[in-house]
Amino acid sequence: MHPFSMARGNCVNVALITLWLISGVIHCQTCNPESTLCKKRDILKLEDRISGELESLRSDVKHDISQLIDELEKINTIGDKPSVSAEKVNKDIICDRQSKTLKCSEKKSTITILNGDYGRKDTQTCAKPGANPSYYADTSCSSKKKTLMYLKSMCDGKQACFVDIVTFNRNVGDPCPNIDKYVDVQWICKVVANEECFSKPMECPNGFERHYDSCYHYAHGDKKVSWFEANDNCKGMKSHLLAIESPAEMEFIKSKHRIALWTGGNILSGGRKFKWAEGGCYKAREVGYSNWSPNGPQPDNHLGKESCLMIWDQHFRWADFDCNNKLSYVCEINL
Repeated sequence: MHPFSMARGNCVNVALITLWLISGVIHCQTCNPESTLCKKRDILKLEDRISGELESLRSDVKHDISQLIDELEKINTIGDKPSVSAEKVNKDIICDRQSKTLKCSEKKSTITILNGDYGRKDTQTCAKPGANPSYYADTSCSSKKKTLMYLKSMCDGKQACFVDIVTFNRNVGDPCPNIDKYVDVQWICKVVANEECFSKPMECPNGFERHYDSCYHYAHGDKKVSWFEANDNCKGMKSHLLAIESPAEMEFIKSKHRIALWTGGNILSGGRKFKWAEGGCYKAREVGYSNWSPNGPQPDNHLGKESCLMIWDQHFRWADFDCNNKLSYVCEINL
């Protein structure tokens, strides 16, 4: 081929390539969505924009966190008192046939039970020198659920709580007969926010009768009312509807009444677990000890309308009942 023809051919090729590149630029400028080149360009632009926005967001978040920390430090230094204080966890072991008083020594503080168990986890705790080793052989003995419910019902919200193993065994049951057991309890003292609840009277108000650490007002002489009205009446006296939390308390109530009564037990907040109603300084809590009637058996929530707990038969067994029915009732104050 003639050299001039080759040069002319090369020039034509270069011109074509140049035109292709120019058309690509023009093509990108019109942003044809099917163009690979345009797609790459758009992706790069999007990445740059996202990177810039993320950096701006990081800066804003750092600024906000810095301001929040400054505000918290200001709050914590007011009166030289921290806004949150660590609560010491107390751990106590109460051996078989012994007793102990859990007590909050700090002003305006009451007990909150965190955990507890009645049984045996090792062969050393509460072991007596020279005793038969078989008394400590079962190290898997446990009654956590019942223990925790019983301790919370007995101690929560009180400044002092007496735990006696003989009474404890009678209320919780014996998880492992012929084994020496102990109570292992963890608890804290919480500052009481309500001044009135901390400075509760140590004597019962007029119209209430004292039995151990509770006061009772018997409304069986009054007209019979619905559960809701009974609950309101008790709250009006800064008390709560009766909460029976041990067999001993059940026996006391039986000695005073032979009629059907409302208690504070209910499932009005939903679910199937009954709770004692709050009132006065008493906080709502799950029913632990129970004495349900085997007839039915109870509770059976007949027709889906029985959400309140009553004492009803000659043996003073419990049953669920329509809250709108009218019964006598008992109000209680925990000292």
